[in-house]
Parts: sequence; C-alpha cells; structure tokens
Amino acid sequence: MITDPNCSHCKELMSNLEELAFEAKLFLEMIIYPVLGTKSRDMSAHAICNDYSYEDYQGMTGENAMAICEKADELIKKTNDLFKLAQISFVPLVVASDGSWVVEGNDICKVRTHLGLETQGDETGSGKGCAAQENQ
Repeated sequence: MITDPNCSHCKELMSNLEELAFEAKLFLEMIIYPVLGTKSRDMSAHAICNDYSYEDYQGMTGENAMAICEKADELIKKTNDLFKLAQISFVPLVVASDGSWVVEGNDICKVRTHLGLETQGDETGSGKGCAAQENQ
C-alpha cells in the first residue's frame, strides 16, 4: 500500500486491508509517500524516525511533536523522486507484490477481486483518493 499519513482515505483503507490480510493470510507492506504537504511530510518523517509499526502509523494524528532524522529525509526524497518519475501524485494505491495489478483509491472490493476473494455485501469502498496539493 502506498499511503500518506495525513490521508483519511488511506486510513480507511488500512483498516480494511488489515482485515483482508488476516483473512487471506497475506503480508502487508507500506510505502509512505507524503503528497499532502508539510504536515504529511513531518508525520512521515516522524513515523520513519521512530520505526512505527502498522498500528502506530494508523493511529497518527499529527498533533504531537514530530521527530525529524537524516534517515527519513533520505528515504522521503528517494520515494518522492521515484513517484514523480512514475507520475504518481495521489494516494492510496494498492499494488500487487509482483506488480501485476494496481487499485487506485480505497476500493477494497477491487482489491478483493484481484486477490480472487468474494466481496462482502457490506464493503463499499468509495474508490476515492487524496491528490497532491501544490506548495503546502
């Protein structure tokens, strides 16, 4: 999952992916991509500097003091450069580990379909995402 810590659509998808991963016995990996401005970048750096777990990351609000470290600066720069080259300017994205499929937005039903799992009637992913905001 490619995510921004300040993206509400990402947080919604994370809960659904966690349940799906448990059900399907899958391993989740997160790539932090702070596209929503300065607060997102600060929250991303804080999560990286403190080696946040999936659960810690989910609970982030950005209300506490944020830690900044060289490791985070380097990783965020590399991630931003890569995704700019790939012309990716929004989150969330869910990508298969082999790159064979991508789901844009928080549509958990599409993720389930790609995994060959039946969708549940109560899952209503909106498919919405968070786009980059210039100069924040």
